[in-house]
Amino acid sequence: MILAALGLWGIFLVSRKTEPTFARPNDTGTASGSWSNTLPKGTALSSPDNITTKAADDLLTTYLTARQETGQELTAEERAQVAADAATKLTASTTPATVYTLADLVVVEDGATEDRAFGNALGALFATYTKNYTTDEIAIMKQAFADKSAAELAALAPNASAYRHLAEDMTKIAVPRAFADIHLKLINDYSQMGAALIDIQSVFTDGLRGTVGITTYTQAFNDTFVTVLSMADLFIQHKVLFSQDEPGAVFRKASQ
Repeated sequence: MILAALGLWGIFLVSRKTEPTFARPNDTGTASGSWSNTLPKGTALSSPDNITTKAADDLLTTYLTARQETGQELTAEERAQVAADAATKLTASTTPATVYTLADLVVVEDGATEDRAFGNALGALFATYTKNYTTDEIAIMKQAFADKSAAELAALAPNASAYRHLAEDMTKIAVPRAFADIHLKLINDYSQMGAALIDIQSVFTDGLRGTVGITTYTQAFNDTFVTVLSMADLFIQHKVLFSQDEPGAVFRKASQ
């Protein structure tokens, strides 16, 4: 879904309420589902609501419920305990996410021209991934958990790769100094999501690794929404208002 993350930003649309569509490009350049849910799309961002975060938050519950013979859903307290236990038992077996720093970015001086160029370049990159990658990773996970199928989880591989490639591609965009920190945060969120999707594929053979992957993915997934909204606010503060036909229009907010 970067597909999922890119696509779910569409839920923030105030002018049109659409269902989330997770889509993203695969390594072969052909559509493989729908990972675009994590990429911003549409032209009116508003604050995230329960619908937005629920898609990711439900993943851990779906998996753990499927693992219980009784089929009873875990309580919020039980889910929190499982997540805490998994975190404390985290081992080197989990896939390390590439951690980017400011030194990895192409940082330029601030300016109206530079700010607009950055927003349009980032918007264009999101549009490319949204168009090329179309696998719904959240749907894949939920179905695989319900079917208890490790084979079905293998379909997450293109999404994992796409998120990691997206993060790398984002480092190549010239970013004004004022936007550098928030841009870096978004890059590392996507990097974490890509690594987590690799670990999730092992949930039926290595429960600890897979469960940590689910919790890591969920946290990073939800963080992307907050980060994108903060970036949209920063554009407004810098008086950069994108027109509807600019790639940077993905950062327009409902008030614009």
